[in-house]
Amino acid sequence: MTATITTPKKHYSFRMRGWRFFLGDPCYAFPVDRPELWSEICDHLIFTGTDKSQVIPNVGGSGYSILVFPTGNGDGVYRGSNGRNYGVDSGTLGLVPWELIMYSHLGKDTAVVMEKLIRLGSFIDVETDEILCMNNAGNLKFGNITIDTRGNQRR
Repeated sequence: MTATITTPKKHYSFRMRGWRFFLGDPCYAFPVDRPELWSEICDHLIFTGTDKSQVIPNVGGSGYSILVFPTGNGDGVYRGSNGRNYGVDSGTLGLVPWELIMYSHLGKDTAVVMEKLIRLGSFIDVETDEILCMNNAGNLKFGNITIDTRGNQRR
């Protein structure tokens, strides 16, 4: 995946490559029996500052990266422009490639994993092999889906 960051500060723009992504709180994408994967991401966020929008490369040595945006208002439930609710327990929303989810859930039933995640976020299928994502001070954009996390929750 490639990433391009555009400033001014608090306005970040990324281009993610892939074909299917989970859009939601990244903590939901990793199984409880693989805590080292989420711990690695948390360590990266703490070390670099949790207020920063960033791409975290090579998660778990998988070769896959994730995109993480901090929410403007912390944990809660935020409504996307697509009408879906996005629960947040880590103070972040982002994109996790489907391949990384399957890598981390090795040996698990794909349909069960997808059913769990669809309740907690959504999936984005990218036909152009690239998706533009932006964080404008908590107003988050993932392709054509916008999630405003700056004010009241569950809009």
